[in-house]
Amino acid sequence: MSFSRTLRASVVLGMLATTTTACALFAPQARWAHVRAVRPTSDSPTAMDDADYAGAVSAIHRRDYAGALDFLQAARLRKAGDVRVLNAFGVVYDKLGRFDLSERYYRQARAIDPTSAIVAGNLAYSLELQGRSARAPFHSQPDARWAVGGD
Repeated sequence: MSFSRTLRASVVLGMLATTTTACALFAPQARWAHVRAVRPTSDSPTAMDDADYAGAVSAIHRRDYAGALDFLQAARLRKAGDVRVLNAFGVVYDKLGRFDLSERYYRQARAIDPTSAIVAGNLAYSLELQGRSARAPFHSQPDARWAVGGD
C-alpha cells in the first residue's frame, strides 16, 4: 500500500471516529415509552356520531336543511349504517321535496332495521305527501320526535 493511500485511509477513519464519538456524546438518550389503553373521550367516534346527529336534528328544527345535510354527511362517513342518520336524511329530503332521495334513504334504513316503527312511519308519510298509497301505518302529522328520533 502506498503512503498516500494509507494517509487517506487514516484521515477517513479519523473523521469517522470523530463523527461517531460526537454523535454518542450529543445524541439524546432513548427513552422507554409506556403504552396504555385509550379511554373514550368527547372526541371518540361514538361521541362524534352522536354530536353530528344531534347537530342535524337541531338544524332540521331550525329549518337549516343545508346545515343538517352537512352534519349527516359527517356522521355517515364515520358510521355508514346508522339507521338514525339514514332516517334523518330521508326527513331532510322530504322537507326539500326531493321524494326520490327521501324514499331511497328510508328504504336503506328499513333494510338495516326492518322493525323500526319510526322509519316505517316516515316512509308512509313521505309516500302520502307524494299522493301515493302506503302499506305501512303512518301518522297523518308526525311530530318532531316521530320524524327525527330513535326507537
